[in-house]
Amino acid sequence: MFFIHRPTLDINWTGLTNMLDIPGLNAMSDTMIMDAIASYLVLPNRLTIPLVANLHVAQLRSPLPRGVVRIHLLEAEELTAKDTVIKGIIDGKSDPYAVLRVGTQTFTSHTVNSNLNPQWREMFEVIVHEVPGQELEVEVFDKDQNQDDFLGRVKMDLDVVHKARVLDEWLKLKDVPSGSVHLRLEWLSLLSSADRLSEVIQRNRNMTCKTADPPSAAILSVYLDRAQDLPRKKGNKDPSPMVQLSVQDTTKESRICYLTSDPVWEDAFTFYIQDPRKQELDIQVIHLNISILSLVC
Repeated sequence: MFFIHRPTLDINWTGLTNMLDIPGLNAMSDTMIMDAIASYLVLPNRLTIPLVANLHVAQLRSPLPRGVVRIHLLEAEELTAKDTVIKGIIDGKSDPYAVLRVGTQTFTSHTVNSNLNPQWREMFEVIVHEVPGQELEVEVFDKDQNQDDFLGRVKMDLDVVHKARVLDEWLKLKDVPSGSVHLRLEWLSLLSSADRLSEVIQRNRNMTCKTADPPSAAILSVYLDRAQDLPRKKGNKDPSPMVQLSVQDTTKESRICYLTSDPVWEDAFTFYIQDPRKQELDIQVIHLNISILSLVC
C-alpha cells in the first residue's frame, strides 16, 4: 500500500489541541504530520503486508524503479512582480526560485535576484517508481525576508515523459495572472548490462547545465534487512543500533532499533552513482555514535 502523491489533509484541532490552530503553529504541525505520513506511505515508501508464506518481502518493499527522469530547469518568463517600490505605486521585480517535487523527492533551485525572466539552467534527477501516476510538480516563489510569495505552479504526469523520451516545453504557471516556466525532461531507462557504461559517462561529461551533483550513470538500490549477534555494550546491555550507508559525499541513515542485538530494519535506500568503477559503498553499524562494525563493498 502506498500513496503515489503526497496526500492533502484538512486537519481541525479540537479540545486542548486547539492551540495548534494558532497561525504559524498550525502550519508547522500540519507539515510535521504530512512529513511523517510521507516517510511511511508516499513512494518510494510502502507499507507491505505479506499475504502468503515464503514471500521475498524485499522485492515488494524495494522493487527496482521504472526509470529516472532528468529534469532541466532552464528558465521562466513574465513572472508576477511581488516586490514593489514607493509604497506599491511602481511595480518592482521578484527574486524567483523554484521547488520541484516528485513524491518525497524535493529539490530547490538557486534564487535569481530582481528578475521576472530568470534563467536557472539547473539539472535534477528523480527516480520514478510508477508510470502513469507519478507527477512532477514545480512551484515558483519570490524570496522574501519574512514569507516567500507564491508565483505559480505547474504539474505534469511523468508518463508523458516516459512516452516522449525527451520533452522540451514552455508550461504556463497556474493560479497566477501570468508566467511560464521552461523545462527540458529526459526519460532514462535502466539497463541490466554495463556494456554502455563508458558511453553514458562520456555523454554526462558533455552536459552544460549547472548541477548540484554530477549527472549519474547508474543507480544503486540497497535493501537493508537485518543483523544478528551484534556485540553488547558494557555491562552486557543490548545495543540500540542504526546503520549509516555512504557513497562518496552522500550518507543515508536507517531508523534505530532499540535494545536488541538482532535488529530488523527492512529499509530501502537508493544512491545515484557517477562512475561505478571508482565509487564504493561504505556500511557502518552504529550505536551511540560508536562504530561497532564497518564494511566496504
